[in-house]
Amino acid sequence: MECIDWIFIHHRRYQTCQGLKILPHIYIAHTDQKGRGVYTALEIPKDTPIETCPIITIPLDQARLLDQTTLYNYYFIWSDDTLAIALGYGSLYNHSGTPNARVVYDFESEEIVIEATRDIQSGEEITINYIDDEDVEHGLWFEEKK
Repeated sequence: MECIDWIFIHHRRYQTCQGLKILPHIYIAHTDQKGRGVYTALEIPKDTPIETCPIITIPLDQARLLDQTTLYNYYFIWSDDTLAIALGYGSLYNHSGTPNARVVYDFESEEIVIEATRDIQSGEEITINYIDDEDVEHGLWFEEKK
């Protein structure tokens, strides 16, 4: 792994390496209301990429089969004719109507990037909004838990 640059997070210096796809202080923990969630052990400044997730693409014509499995709650709509399962922690970020991170699709590299939309405090859950701004009429498929 070739290390190419340094980033500073909460006055600590981390080496960024080619192939490093997640901040080193991100972890999974249990939440009382939502099951598993993704958290940070250190502060993350606004606009910092948190994780870059490779994806597995699934043709839309397989959605009906996928919807009958546990994976129903974990996939992204990648394009008009494709779904995606995000690897890494990508499919484990919980929903919030007031998220502290966003999902950025990188179609060229077939990756999903989770990026901070505000400063995220140490110990805070990292959340995303499951509803695309262009697709608000469909709403959530579950009852939102606070």
